[in-house]
Formats: sequence, structure tokens, C-alpha cells
Amino acid sequence: MAKTITLKVKYTKFKTITCSYSSAKRFTCLAQISAILPELLSRTEAGQHGVRLVGLSASGLMKKGASEQKNQLEFEIK
Repeated sequence: MAKTITLKVKYTKFKTITCSYSSAKRFTCLAQISAILPELLSRTEAGQHGVRLVGLSASGLMKKGASEQKNQLEFEIK
């Protein structure tokens, strides 16, 4: 499960554009990620310039079934 999907496009002249999409709900399947790809791609110059490399990454990862609640450390004060 991922919180943010990032698209990186490198062009033939070595210019790079990176754009990302973060969701309040986590992405849990490929269909959800595929649904936002057209929006991310529209923020780039792909189709206007030659592209040499495209990368897609997921961040804010969490194991399925894990709680999003952060545990706070407790210290005993003497």
C-alpha cells in the first residue's frame, strides 16, 4: 500500500520532469495507480519532446493490514 505515486520522465536532451500524486487513502492495487497515470502524464512534456526514460515509483509504503497510527515512545521518569 502506497501513499504517493511519482512519475519521472527523462527526455532525449536530458531534461527531467518529476510529478507526484498523493492520496488521502492509500493506493492498494494496480488499477488505482493506473487511473491516475493519465493525469500525471499530462503534467509532463511527453508527446511534445522525445522521451528516453520513464520511471514510476511508490512511496509512503505500509504493509497491508498495518495500522497507520504512530506509536509514541514512553520513558519512565525517575
